[in-house]
Amino acid sequence: MDEGFAHAFGLDSALGREGLPLEQVVANVHPDDKPGLATAIKEAVARGGAYAHQYRVRRADGKYYWIEANGRVEHAPDGTPLSFPGVLLDVQERRAVEAERDRVTTELRALTDTLEQRVAERTAELQHAEEQLRRAQKMEAVGQLTGGTAHDFNNLLTGIVGSIELLGMRVEQGRIRDLDRYVLAAMGAAKRASSLTHRLLAFSRRQTLDPKPTDVNRLVSGMEELIRRTMGPSIALEVVAAGGLWATLVDPNQLENALLNLSINARDAMPDGGRLTIETANMWLDPRVARAREMEHGQYVTISVTDTGTGMPPEVVARAFDPFFTTKPLGEGTGLGLSMIYGFAVQSGGQAQIYSEVGLGTTVRLYLPRHIGEAEAAENLPNLSRRLERKWDRPFWWSMTSRRSACWSWRCWRISATQRSRRQMAPRA
Repeated sequence: MDEGFAHAFGLDSALGREGLPLEQVVANVHPDDKPGLATAIKEAVARGGAYAHQYRVRRADGKYYWIEANGRVEHAPDGTPLSFPGVLLDVQERRAVEAERDRVTTELRALTDTLEQRVAERTAELQHAEEQLRRAQKMEAVGQLTGGTAHDFNNLLTGIVGSIELLGMRVEQGRIRDLDRYVLAAMGAAKRASSLTHRLLAFSRRQTLDPKPTDVNRLVSGMEELIRRTMGPSIALEVVAAGGLWATLVDPNQLENALLNLSINARDAMPDGGRLTIETANMWLDPRVARAREMEHGQYVTISVTDTGTGMPPEVVARAFDPFFTTKPLGEGTGLGLSMIYGFAVQSGGQAQIYSEVGLGTTVRLYLPRHIGEAEAAENLPNLSRRLERKWDRPFWWSMTSRRSACWSWRCWRISATQRSRRQMAPRA
Protein backbone atom coordinates (compact mmCIF):
# COMPACT_ATOMS: atom_id res chain seq x y z
CA MET A 1 0.00 0.00 0.00
CA ASP A 2 1.57 3.27 -1.06
CA GLU A 3 1.19 6.64 0.60
CA GLY A 4 -1.46 7.79 -1.86
CA PHE A 5 -3.62 4.76 -1.15
CA ALA A 6 -3.20 5.27 2.59
CA HIS A 7 -4.16 8.93 2.25
CA ALA A 8 -7.20 8.12 0.18
CA PHE A 9 -8.50 5.71 2.82
CA GLY A 10 -7.36 7.72 5.83
CA LEU A 11 -4.89 4.99 6.93
CA ASP A 12 -1.36 4.97 8.25
CA SER A 13 0.95 4.05 5.38
CA ALA A 14 3.25 2.19 7.76
CA LEU A 15 0.56 -0.40 8.31
CA GLY A 16 0.57 -1.28 4.66
CA ARG A 17 4.10 -2.67 4.76
CA GLU A 18 2.92 -5.61 6.85
CA GLY A 19 -0.30 -6.01 4.93
CA LEU A 20 -3.92 -5.18 5.79
CA PRO A 21 -7.03 -7.28 5.53
CA LEU A 22 -9.77 -6.06 3.17
CA GLU A 23 -12.13 -5.51 6.09
CA GLN A 24 -9.77 -2.96 7.62
CA VAL A 25 -9.31 -1.21 4.29
CA VAL A 26 -13.04 -0.77 3.71
CA ALA A 27 -13.75 0.17 7.32
CA ASN A 28 -13.51 3.86 6.40
CA VAL A 29 -15.93 3.51 3.48
CA HIS A 30 -19.19 5.38 3.93
CA PRO A 31 -21.81 3.04 5.43
CA ASP A 32 -24.21 3.74 2.59
CA ASP A 33 -21.58 2.77 0.01
CA LYS A 34 -20.29 -0.43 1.64
CA PRO A 35 -22.94 -2.83 0.25
CA GLY A 36 -22.43 -1.52 -3.28
CA LEU A 37 -18.66 -1.73 -3.00
CA ALA A 38 -18.79 -5.31 -1.69
CA THR A 39 -21.10 -6.35 -4.52
CA ALA A 40 -18.91 -4.67 -7.16
CA ILE A 41 -15.71 -6.35 -5.83
CA LYS A 42 -17.42 -9.73 -5.66
CA GLU A 43 -18.68 -9.45 -9.23
CA ALA A 44 -15.29 -8.26 -10.53
CA VAL A 45 -13.43 -11.15 -8.85
CA ALA A 46 -15.88 -13.71 -10.21
CA ARG A 47 -15.98 -12.17 -13.65
CA GLY A 48 -12.43 -11.01 -14.10
CA GLY A 49 -11.35 -8.21 -16.32
CA ALA A 50 -11.83 -4.47 -15.85
CA TYR A 51 -13.30 -2.98 -12.71
CA ALA A 52 -14.44 0.58 -11.88
CA HIS A 53 -16.51 1.82 -8.97
CA GLN A 54 -17.04 5.12 -7.14
CA TYR A 55 -17.65 5.42 -3.41
CA ARG A 56 -16.94 7.64 -0.43
CA VAL A 57 -14.20 7.13 2.21
CA ARG A 58 -13.49 8.92 5.47
CA ARG A 59 -10.10 10.52 5.78
CA ALA A 60 -8.05 11.73 8.71
CA ASP A 61 -10.03 14.99 8.94
CA GLY A 62 -13.17 12.95 9.56
CA LYS A 63 -14.83 14.04 6.30
CA TYR A 64 -15.96 11.78 3.46
CA TYR A 65 -14.50 12.18 -0.02
CA TRP A 66 -15.41 10.60 -3.33
CA ILE A 67 -12.87 8.32 -4.95
CA GLU A 68 -12.98 6.04 -7.97
CA ALA A 69 -11.27 2.64 -7.98
CA ASN A 70 -10.09 1.48 -11.39
CA GLY A 71 -8.46 -1.91 -11.74
CA ARG A 72 -8.38 -5.30 -13.37
CA VAL A 73 -8.79 -8.78 -11.94
CA GLU A 74 -6.33 -11.27 -13.42
CA HIS A 75 -7.42 -14.93 -13.58
CA ALA A 76 -5.36 -18.08 -13.93
CA PRO A 77 -6.14 -20.46 -16.80
CA ASP A 78 -8.35 -22.44 -14.48
CA GLY A 79 -10.29 -19.30 -13.47
CA THR A 80 -8.65 -18.75 -10.11
CA PRO A 81 -8.17 -15.04 -9.25
CA LEU A 82 -4.48 -14.22 -9.16
CA SER A 83 -4.19 -10.45 -8.68
CA PHE A 84 -6.28 -7.28 -8.48
CA PRO A 85 -4.02 -4.37 -9.48
CA GLY A 86 -5.54 -0.93 -9.80
CA VAL A 87 -5.42 2.77 -9.09
CA LEU A 88 -7.48 5.19 -7.03
CA LEU A 89 -8.66 8.50 -8.47
CA ASP A 90 -9.80 11.48 -6.41
CA VAL A 91 -13.12 12.48 -7.99
CA GLN A 92 -14.33 14.71 -5.17
CA GLU A 93 -14.16 17.87 -7.25
CA ARG A 94 -15.81 16.25 -10.23
CA ARG A 95 -18.59 14.88 -8.05
CA ALA A 96 -19.05 18.31 -6.49
CA VAL A 97 -19.42 19.84 -9.95
CA GLU A 98 -21.88 17.11 -10.92
CA ALA A 99 -23.82 17.63 -7.70
CA GLU A 100 -23.99 21.36 -8.35
CA ARG A 101 -25.09 20.68 -11.90
CA ASP A 102 -27.80 18.31 -10.67
CA ARG A 103 -28.95 20.90 -8.12
CA VAL A 104 -29.15 23.63 -10.71
CA THR A 105 -30.91 21.28 -13.13
CA THR A 106 -33.46 20.38 -10.48
CA GLU A 107 -34.08 24.02 -9.62
CA LEU A 108 -34.32 24.90 -13.29
CA ARG A 109 -36.77 22.07 -13.87
CA ALA A 110 -38.86 23.26 -10.93
CA LEU A 111 -38.70 26.80 -12.26
CA THR A 112 -39.67 25.56 -15.71
CA ASP A 113 -42.63 23.65 -14.30
CA THR A 114 -43.71 26.73 -12.38
CA LEU A 115 -43.21 28.90 -15.45
CA GLU A 116 -45.23 26.50 -17.59
CA GLN A 117 -47.99 26.63 -15.01
CA ARG A 118 -47.91 30.42 -14.96
CA VAL A 119 -47.88 30.52 -18.76
CA ALA A 120 -50.80 28.09 -18.87
CA GLU A 121 -52.74 30.20 -16.37
CA ARG A 122 -51.93 33.40 -18.27
CA THR A 123 -52.87 31.77 -21.56
CA ALA A 124 -56.20 30.68 -20.09
CA GLU A 125 -56.81 34.24 -18.88
CA LEU A 126 -55.97 35.66 -22.30
CA GLN A 127 -58.21 33.12 -24.02
CA HIS A 128 -61.04 34.04 -21.67
CA ALA A 129 -60.45 37.74 -22.33
CA GLU A 130 -60.32 37.12 -26.09
CA GLU A 131 -63.55 35.15 -25.90
CA GLN A 132 -65.22 38.00 -24.04
CA LEU A 133 -63.85 40.46 -26.59
CA ARG A 134 -65.13 38.34 -29.49
CA ARG A 135 -68.51 38.10 -27.81
CA ALA A 136 -68.61 41.87 -27.31
CA GLN A 137 -67.51 42.48 -30.90
CA LYS A 138 -70.11 40.02 -32.14
CA MET A 139 -72.84 41.77 -30.18
CA GLU A 140 -71.60 45.15 -31.42
CA ALA A 141 -71.62 43.87 -35.01
CA VAL A 142 -75.10 42.42 -34.59
CA GLY A 143 -76.30 45.66 -33.04
CA GLN A 144 -74.73 47.71 -35.81
CA LEU A 145 -76.17 45.41 -38.46
CA THR A 146 -79.69 45.33 -37.03
CA GLY A 147 -79.65 49.05 -36.23
CA GLY A 148 -78.45 50.01 -39.69
CA THR A 149 -80.91 47.64 -41.37
CA ALA A 150 -83.80 48.89 -39.26
CA HIS A 151 -82.90 52.52 -39.98
CA ASP A 152 -82.63 51.99 -43.74
CA PHE A 153 -85.78 49.89 -43.97
CA ASN A 154 -87.66 52.42 -41.85
CA ASN A 155 -86.74 55.13 -44.35
CA LEU A 156 -87.82 52.92 -47.24
CA LEU A 157 -91.09 51.97 -45.55
CA THR A 158 -91.76 55.65 -44.91
CA GLY A 159 -91.68 56.21 -48.65
CA ILE A 160 -93.90 53.21 -49.37
CA VAL A 161 -96.45 53.90 -46.63
CA GLY A 162 -96.47 57.64 -47.33
CA SER A 163 -97.11 57.09 -51.02
CA ILE A 164 -99.95 54.66 -50.31
CA GLU A 165 -101.50 57.04 -47.78
CA LEU A 166 -101.39 59.88 -50.27
CA LEU A 167 -102.84 57.61 -52.92
CA GLY A 168 -105.71 56.64 -50.63
CA MET A 169 -106.40 60.25 -49.66
CA ARG A 170 -106.54 61.44 -53.26
CA VAL A 171 -108.85 58.57 -54.23
CA GLU A 172 -111.07 59.41 -51.28
CA GLN A 173 -111.10 63.04 -52.38
CA GLY A 174 -111.90 62.04 -55.93
CA ARG A 175 -108.68 63.57 -57.18
CA ILE A 176 -107.51 60.77 -59.45
CA ARG A 177 -105.13 62.75 -61.60
CA ASP A 178 -101.39 62.04 -61.28
CA LEU A 179 -101.97 58.97 -59.14
CA ASP A 180 -99.21 57.18 -61.02
CA ARG A 181 -96.73 59.55 -59.33
CA TYR A 182 -97.41 57.95 -55.95
CA VAL A 183 -97.50 54.44 -57.36
CA LEU A 184 -94.09 55.00 -58.94
CA ALA A 185 -92.75 56.50 -55.69
CA ALA A 186 -93.88 53.42 -53.73
CA MET A 187 -92.41 51.11 -56.37
CA GLY A 188 -89.11 53.02 -56.26
CA ALA A 189 -88.88 52.65 -52.49
CA ALA A 190 -89.75 48.95 -52.77
CA LYS A 191 -87.02 48.46 -55.37
CA ARG A 192 -84.53 50.21 -53.11
CA ALA A 193 -85.57 47.86 -50.31
CA SER A 194 -84.95 44.95 -52.66
CA SER A 195 -81.54 46.41 -53.52
CA LEU A 196 -80.72 46.68 -49.81
CA THR A 197 -81.69 43.03 -49.35
CA HIS A 198 -79.38 42.04 -52.19
CA ARG A 199 -76.55 43.98 -50.57
CA LEU A 200 -77.12 42.19 -47.29
CA LEU A 201 -77.14 38.85 -49.08
CA ALA A 202 -73.96 39.78 -50.89
CA PHE A 203 -72.26 40.64 -47.61
CA SER A 204 -73.41 37.36 -46.03
CA ARG A 205 -72.31 35.51 -49.19
CA ARG A 206 -75.81 34.05 -49.60
CA GLN A 207 -76.89 35.82 -52.75
CA THR A 208 -77.67 33.74 -55.82
CA LEU A 209 -74.98 34.27 -58.44
CA ASP A 210 -75.16 33.44 -62.12
CA PRO A 211 -71.47 32.89 -62.99
CA LYS A 212 -70.46 32.87 -66.64
CA PRO A 213 -67.10 32.77 -68.41
CA THR A 214 -66.46 36.49 -68.70
CA ASP A 215 -64.02 38.65 -70.62
CA VAL A 216 -63.31 41.35 -68.05
CA ASN A 217 -61.68 43.67 -70.61
CA ARG A 218 -64.82 43.55 -72.71
CA LEU A 219 -67.02 44.18 -69.67
CA VAL A 220 -64.94 47.19 -68.57
CA SER A 221 -64.94 48.58 -72.10
CA GLY A 222 -68.72 48.32 -72.23
CA MET A 223 -68.98 50.32 -68.99
CA GLU A 224 -66.35 52.93 -69.81
CA GLU A 225 -68.72 55.57 -71.21
CA LEU A 226 -71.18 55.16 -68.32
CA ILE A 227 -68.40 55.50 -65.74
CA ARG A 228 -66.98 58.51 -67.58
CA ARG A 229 -70.37 60.28 -67.43
CA THR A 230 -70.73 59.32 -63.76
CA MET A 231 -67.33 60.80 -62.89
CA GLY A 232 -68.08 64.20 -64.37
CA PRO A 233 -65.76 66.65 -66.13
CA SER A 234 -63.37 67.21 -63.19
CA ILE A 235 -62.20 63.58 -63.03
CA ALA A 236 -60.12 62.02 -65.81
CA LEU A 237 -60.78 58.34 -66.50
CA GLU A 238 -58.05 56.01 -67.70
CA VAL A 239 -58.62 52.34 -68.56
CA VAL A 240 -55.53 50.12 -68.75
CA ALA A 241 -56.56 46.78 -70.25
CA ALA A 242 -54.01 43.96 -70.06
CA GLY A 243 -53.25 42.13 -73.28
CA GLY A 244 -54.01 38.42 -73.29
CA LEU A 245 -56.21 38.72 -70.21
CA TRP A 246 -57.53 35.39 -68.95
CA ALA A 247 -61.25 34.69 -68.69
CA THR A 248 -62.87 34.41 -65.27
CA LEU A 249 -66.01 32.62 -64.11
CA VAL A 250 -68.10 35.34 -62.51
CA ASP A 251 -71.58 36.85 -62.47
CA PRO A 252 -71.15 39.72 -64.97
CA ASN A 253 -74.08 41.74 -63.61
CA GLN A 254 -72.71 41.64 -60.07
CA LEU A 255 -69.24 42.50 -61.35
CA GLU A 256 -70.69 45.51 -63.16
CA ASN A 257 -72.40 46.63 -59.98
CA ALA A 258 -69.18 46.19 -58.00
CA LEU A 259 -67.14 48.15 -60.54
CA LEU A 260 -69.70 50.94 -60.65
CA ASN A 261 -69.84 51.15 -56.83
CA LEU A 262 -66.05 51.35 -56.65
CA SER A 263 -66.05 54.12 -59.26
CA ILE A 264 -68.67 56.11 -57.37
CA ASN A 265 -66.70 55.71 -54.11
CA ALA A 266 -63.60 56.93 -55.92
CA ARG A 267 -65.49 59.93 -57.29
CA ASP A 268 -66.71 60.85 -53.79
CA ALA A 269 -63.10 60.67 -52.54
CA MET A 270 -62.04 63.29 -55.13
CA PRO A 271 -64.29 66.31 -54.49
CA ASP A 272 -61.77 68.61 -56.15
CA GLY A 273 -61.24 66.35 -59.15
CA GLY A 274 -58.47 63.93 -59.96
CA ARG A 275 -57.79 60.78 -61.92
CA LEU A 276 -59.55 57.42 -61.84
CA THR A 277 -57.66 54.44 -63.25
CA ILE A 278 -59.24 51.07 -63.94
CA GLU A 279 -56.62 48.41 -64.65
CA THR A 280 -56.87 44.71 -65.43
CA ALA A 281 -54.08 42.16 -65.12
CA ASN A 282 -53.23 38.48 -64.89
CA MET A 283 -51.66 37.45 -61.60
CA TRP A 284 -50.25 34.22 -60.20
CA LEU A 285 -50.06 33.96 -56.41
CA ASP A 286 -47.63 31.51 -54.81
CA PRO A 287 -48.65 29.78 -51.54
CA ARG A 288 -46.82 32.26 -49.29
CA VAL A 289 -48.36 35.38 -50.86
CA ALA A 290 -51.79 33.75 -51.16
CA ARG A 291 -51.74 32.75 -47.49
CA ALA A 292 -50.88 36.32 -46.48
CA ARG A 293 -53.88 37.55 -48.48
CA GLU A 294 -56.21 34.83 -47.14
CA MET A 295 -56.62 33.21 -50.56
CA GLU A 296 -55.94 29.95 -52.32
CA HIS A 297 -52.77 30.01 -54.37
CA GLY A 298 -53.14 29.92 -58.13
CA GLN A 299 -53.96 32.14 -61.10
CA TYR A 300 -56.25 35.16 -60.84
CA VAL A 301 -57.65 37.96 -62.95
CA THR A 302 -57.37 41.26 -61.09
CA ILE A 303 -59.35 44.47 -61.49
CA SER A 304 -57.82 47.51 -59.77
CA VAL A 305 -59.71 50.75 -59.25
CA THR A 306 -57.31 53.53 -58.24
CA ASP A 307 -58.12 57.13 -57.37
CA THR A 308 -55.99 60.14 -56.47
CA GLY A 309 -58.33 61.19 -53.72
CA THR A 310 -58.05 61.83 -50.00
CA GLY A 311 -57.05 58.28 -49.06
CA MET A 312 -57.86 56.46 -45.83
CA PRO A 313 -55.94 56.01 -42.57
CA PRO A 314 -55.16 52.42 -41.47
CA GLU A 315 -57.98 52.30 -38.90
CA VAL A 316 -60.53 53.15 -41.59
CA VAL A 317 -59.05 50.62 -44.04
CA ALA A 318 -59.34 47.95 -41.33
CA ARG A 319 -63.11 48.56 -41.09
CA ALA A 320 -63.87 49.48 -44.69
CA PHE A 321 -65.51 46.10 -45.46
CA ASP A 322 -67.66 46.12 -42.30
CA PRO A 323 -71.39 46.37 -42.97
CA PHE A 324 -72.94 49.81 -42.42
CA PHE A 325 -69.53 51.37 -41.79
CA THR A 326 -69.24 54.63 -43.68
CA THR A 327 -67.30 57.87 -43.38
CA LYS A 328 -69.85 59.77 -45.43
CA PRO A 329 -72.29 62.22 -43.81
CA LEU A 330 -75.60 60.89 -42.54
CA GLY A 331 -77.97 60.14 -45.38
CA GLU A 332 -75.28 60.03 -48.07
CA GLY A 333 -74.21 56.40 -47.73
CA THR A 334 -75.55 53.13 -46.36
CA GLY A 335 -72.13 51.63 -45.64
CA LEU A 336 -73.00 48.49 -47.60
CA GLY A 337 -71.20 49.17 -50.88
CA LEU A 338 -67.77 47.80 -50.00
CA SER A 339 -69.20 45.00 -47.85
CA MET A 340 -71.29 43.89 -50.83
CA ILE A 341 -68.23 43.98 -53.08
CA TYR A 342 -66.23 41.97 -50.56
CA GLY A 343 -68.98 39.37 -50.19
CA PHE A 344 -69.36 39.08 -53.96
CA ALA A 345 -65.60 38.61 -54.50
CA VAL A 346 -65.28 35.96 -51.78
CA GLN A 347 -68.41 34.14 -52.91
CA SER A 348 -66.92 34.07 -56.42
CA GLY A 349 -63.83 32.29 -55.09
CA GLY A 350 -61.63 35.38 -54.97
CA GLN A 351 -60.80 38.22 -52.61
CA ALA A 352 -60.91 42.00 -52.29
CA GLN A 353 -58.03 44.08 -50.93
CA ILE A 354 -57.64 47.78 -50.14
CA TYR A 355 -54.39 49.74 -50.37
CA SER A 356 -54.58 53.36 -49.28
CA GLU A 357 -52.45 56.26 -48.07
CA VAL A 358 -53.81 59.49 -46.69
CA GLY A 359 -53.40 62.30 -49.19
CA LEU A 360 -52.25 60.01 -52.02
CA GLY A 361 -55.30 57.94 -52.89
CA THR A 362 -56.76 54.47 -52.71
CA THR A 363 -56.64 51.28 -54.73
CA VAL A 364 -59.29 48.58 -54.38
CA ARG A 365 -58.26 45.36 -56.10
CA LEU A 366 -60.59 42.47 -56.89
CA TYR A 367 -59.07 39.01 -57.33
CA LEU A 368 -61.20 36.64 -59.43
CA PRO A 369 -60.05 33.07 -60.15
CA ARG A 370 -58.97 32.26 -63.69
CA HIS A 371 -61.35 30.24 -65.85
CA ILE A 372 -59.73 27.78 -68.24
CA GLY A 373 -61.66 28.28 -71.42
CA GLU A 374 -63.05 30.97 -73.67
CA ALA A 375 -65.35 33.75 -72.49
CA GLU A 376 -68.90 33.80 -73.75
CA ALA A 377 -69.69 35.85 -76.83
CA ALA A 378 -70.46 39.51 -76.22
CA GLU A 379 -74.09 40.23 -75.53
CA ASN A 380 -75.97 43.46 -75.27
CA LEU A 381 -74.86 44.87 -71.98
CA PRO A 382 -77.75 46.09 -69.82
CA ASN A 383 -78.18 49.80 -69.47
CA LEU A 384 -76.56 50.26 -66.10
CA SER A 385 -77.78 53.82 -65.82
CA ARG A 386 -81.26 52.39 -65.28
CA ARG A 387 -79.94 50.04 -62.62
CA LEU A 388 -78.12 52.71 -60.64
CA GLU A 389 -79.31 52.71 -57.10
CA ARG A 390 -81.60 55.66 -56.74
CA LYS A 391 -80.35 57.99 -54.03
CA TRP A 392 -82.69 59.69 -51.62
CA ASP A 393 -84.44 62.59 -53.31
CA ARG A 394 -84.86 64.89 -50.33
CA PRO A 395 -86.93 67.57 -52.21
CA PHE A 396 -89.32 64.84 -53.35
CA TRP A 397 -89.85 63.55 -49.82
CA TRP A 398 -90.33 67.09 -48.49
CA SER A 399 -92.82 67.66 -51.30
CA MET A 400 -94.59 64.40 -50.46
CA THR A 401 -94.73 65.35 -46.78
CA SER A 402 -96.16 68.74 -47.71
CA ARG A 403 -98.75 67.10 -49.96
CA ARG A 404 -99.71 64.72 -47.14
CA SER A 405 -100.12 67.70 -44.81
CA ALA A 406 -102.16 69.55 -47.43
CA CYS A 407 -104.38 66.52 -48.01
CA TRP A 408 -104.95 66.11 -44.30
CA SER A 409 -105.76 69.84 -44.01
CA TRP A 410 -108.20 69.65 -46.95
CA ARG A 411 -109.79 66.56 -45.45
CA CYS A 412 -110.20 68.22 -42.05
CA TRP A 413 -111.65 71.36 -43.70
CA ARG A 414 -114.14 69.23 -45.65
CA ILE A 415 -115.26 67.38 -42.50
CA SER A 416 -115.61 70.67 -40.63
CA ALA A 417 -117.63 72.22 -43.46
CA THR A 418 -119.95 69.22 -43.62
CA GLN A 419 -120.54 69.36 -39.87
CA ARG A 420 -121.39 73.10 -40.05
CA SER A 421 -123.88 72.44 -42.87
CA ARG A 422 -125.55 69.69 -40.87
CA ARG A 423 -125.89 72.01 -37.84
CA GLN A 424 -127.43 74.75 -39.98
CA MET A 425 -129.96 72.33 -41.51
CA ALA A 426 -130.95 70.87 -38.16
CA PRO A 427 -134.49 71.98 -36.92
CA ARG A 428 -134.47 74.65 -34.28
CA ALA A 429 -136.36 74.19 -31.05
